[in-house]
Amino acid sequence: MSWNGDDILNRLQAEVAKRLLLAATFLQSEYRKRVNIPNTGTRRKRTRDTAAGKKGSSYTTYDNPSRPGEYPRKITGAGQQGTAFEPASIAAIVAGGVEVLVGHRKNVEYMAFLAQHFARKSIIDAATEVRGQLKAIIAGTQ
Repeated sequence: MSWNGDDILNRLQAEVAKRLLLAATFLQSEYRKRVNIPNTGTRRKRTRDTAAGKKGSSYTTYDNPSRPGEYPRKITGAGQQGTAFEPASIAAIVAGGVEVLVGHRKNVEYMAFLAQHFARKSIIDAATEVRGQLKAIIAGTQ
């Protein structure tokens, strides 16, 4: 009987990477659900000429923004869709030292700005809220 420690280590790393990938996907999905509340705009007509447009032209106001302690509301959906994780494959996770980063793409850094400067909830808050489920995914019990 022979024992192949390298094979066991590789399989263990692949299993951990798979669970981390599942946890990252779950967190991304949960955060996107939380920022899926629209801030519906209202179209208005200008009553006078301004530098932004002539009288009678229209513009949009967003009268229902999020409050401190809430998740940001969406207007275009860029902040919601800009949530990402990397690396995105099991092989890349194993090669990168078995870690996954979850956050915002560069084009939606304003989401972190809203959290830091305007007291809006962030992806860290979402991770805290689903911590038990994340632990269960990583432990393999969910």
